[in-house]
Amino acid sequence: MAGKKEKKKKLTKEERKRLKKEEEERRAREAEEARLQEEEAERMRLEQERLEAEERAIRDAEERVLRGMQLITTNETVSENQRRLADALSVEYQNDRWERYMRCDGLPDPLTRQEVTAYLNSWRETPIEAEQYPEVMRRTDEVLRVIDDLERHVRDKAYGDGEVAQDMAAILQQYQDTQTEKLDVATYNLLTDLRPHVDLETNTVQFCSLGRHVSLAVWSNCSKNLKNKGFLFKDLGVRFELPKQLMDKDIAVRIMRTEYDHVSKFCRSKKMLDLAEFRARETLSDVVLEEDLRREREREAARVAAEQQAEREAAEAERLAAEAASAKDKKPGFMSAGSSRSGSPDKSSAPASPSKSPKGGKKKGKKGKKGKDKSKSRSPKRTPVPDPEPEPPVPKVPSLLVATDKEELNLRRYRVIGGLIHFDLLHIPPQPKVVGVWTLREVCEPRTVRRFPFRADYRPPPPADGLTSRRREPEEIEREIRQQEAEMQKLISTSVDLPETTLWFEPPFFVRWDEDRSCWSTEGFYDTRYNEETYVLQARTLRLGLFGLAVNRFSNLPYQNWSYAPTGPASAELNITAAVAGVRMAVKDDLVSLCEVTGGSSNCLEQYYDKFMKPEKLIQTLQRHGLDLFPEEDSYLYIEGTSLKHQPCEKHLYWCMALVGNAYGFSSSRWNLLAGAENLVLQFKEMLSEQLQGNPALLLVRPRKTTIVECGETSQGWSDQEAPGMPYFADLYHLVEALGSEEARARLEAAPCTFVNCLHTLFTATRLLSYS
Repeated sequence: MAGKKEKKKKLTKEERKRLKKEEEERRAREAEEARLQEEEAERMRLEQERLEAEERAIRDAEERVLRGMQLITTNETVSENQRRLADALSVEYQNDRWERYMRCDGLPDPLTRQEVTAYLNSWRETPIEAEQYPEVMRRTDEVLRVIDDLERHVRDKAYGDGEVAQDMAAILQQYQDTQTEKLDVATYNLLTDLRPHVDLETNTVQFCSLGRHVSLAVWSNCSKNLKNKGFLFKDLGVRFELPKQLMDKDIAVRIMRTEYDHVSKFCRSKKMLDLAEFRARETLSDVVLEEDLRREREREAARVAAEQQAEREAAEAERLAAEAASAKDKKPGFMSAGSSRSGSPDKSSAPASPSKSPKGGKKKGKKGKKGKDKSKSRSPKRTPVPDPEPEPPVPKVPSLLVATDKEELNLRRYRVIGGLIHFDLLHIPPQPKVVGVWTLREVCEPRTVRRFPFRADYRPPPPADGLTSRRREPEEIEREIRQQEAEMQKLISTSVDLPETTLWFEPPFFVRWDEDRSCWSTEGFYDTRYNEETYVLQARTLRLGLFGLAVNRFSNLPYQNWSYAPTGPASAELNITAAVAGVRMAVKDDLVSLCEVTGGSSNCLEQYYDKFMKPEKLIQTLQRHGLDLFPEEDSYLYIEGTSLKHQPCEKHLYWCMALVGNAYGFSSSRWNLLAGAENLVLQFKEMLSEQLQGNPALLLVRPRKTTIVECGETSQGWSDQEAPGMPYFADLYHLVEALGSEEARARLEAAPCTFVNCLHTLFTATRLLSYS
């Protein structure tokens, strides 16, 4: 019973206070311990960040110094290669001139102005009677060789940049103008006597002659028979039909197909806009080192600003502390004076107690705590200054596109291929009359062709109005159809067989040369149709003139994949699988040849298989035959599905690839497209005999660093994590020098300068990283 009473005994008031106090003290101790632990963790975190920032700053400084040294070394290697190349080209130039001199073919030396002008003047002074069609065709083959040489030297700036270059460019234009004039004179001499070319069955003039560079056909309805409205020149691949209003005219139709194009260069859209946004003139070392200096200046400015801010905050904290101390000193003095007046001198020196001034004590305590917190919040904080973000790549800004007028062909997006077609209506000059043994000819000046002006009076149908839903009667619809057919009969109908000398990947369309605006125009063509099986393009046109076949330049871009592999100390092979076609090229020293082209509409490029030529000539050959794999610096504006890379970095990478290209192979990576503008991803590996086994490594090239990543081509996701133990390298050239084998380094040192330059030309022209 006593035990039960003791258990039921209630705690006294003092015991409850004591237990409550102990509980409060325990909670206070736990809170204090938690606070101390948090403060220690925060202090350790800040210390760790400080150490990491210091370590990162030291590492960045070391990398910055190493980066500058390596990029400058690579630039010096490139400069030395270019110097040796210039010496080699000088020797080659002298050999070419000697070979030309020993050729003795009667053609002028394109680098000797006197010979070029003398040949031109002699050609111009040829009597008109001697400019018969066979002789003009023979001379055309010669002159086109001279024109090609002049164009190459003007393009390569062999004449310099001064007055001589301007004079030679003007002479080149005179050659081209004279060539056109001579063809017109030859046509005129043919038209002066049409008797040998009259077909007795149809009583029409039919003349057709095929040449290597120029093919000519002439047709005329001598009898004015309305049934003879047109003709098909099978050998030339051109068919036409004239409207009735031309049947009673003394005119002839001239169709002249030329394999060359001397007018597109006059288009304002032919040349790329010379804007800084389109070009990356600076080398990677200039861009990166200048950016490093800018970042260092920004870091120093941020550090000075932080120190100044800390000094200002410390001064403010000292000022607030001094004001608080001054206020504290003043308040006890006031209480002492009051005590002396109340007659209590013993308490005058004692500080005021809270019991005597509870409100004042609480206010003072609150104010002091607030001041303490305020001074603590103003204490300076050292936070690491982040590096500024790199400048983004040039976006696809519409204002950077070449502006063209309505119906004007933009040659930045399209190209005229397959030669040109001179489709003209010409006045027939007076025909000779035979009087006895005499043949009388009436000579009219000027003694050249005169074009017959014609433009069809055609009214196109009004555009369909989708807003009106008025139901039309069948008679009304039939009447409109008959009216449209009648209007179509006013137009000139033409069809052209696409030449087999060109590859066609997309349907082409007709364009006409606009002499007034100096551009190609799509105006005046109606009812255009294309037969994909027979490769025949037909249309109706308002008037004739100089016609061309235009196509999209970038139908084969972007690439699906590509690979490059060296096959010897100065030989290699480049494979490109484009959007439609596939190309395999072989490189041998400073020359390139085609090995195989797949996916084309014809085998027109087989004639160039295993024929080595300069890379610039191969590029022109492929473009002329419709296979354009060579984007320019603004081409990304007209191609969808591309990832334009950091241009200085990409240009520098192509030099590095060329410098190590006789020992290392490269290929495209599926991670490159989505890696971003400043991440260039490709596969590479050493291709010497003992290194052929194994998978290639994945190379990540950035403006400030080149490294090998752990991620592979067959990995499930992309990761830029570096391979373990990778040292720092500024570019591919130094990575290969440090990690390559002794045999590879020996082969790199022996790489011919001509081979390196040839590879660089191919890599730069194809832009493999930005368009794959």
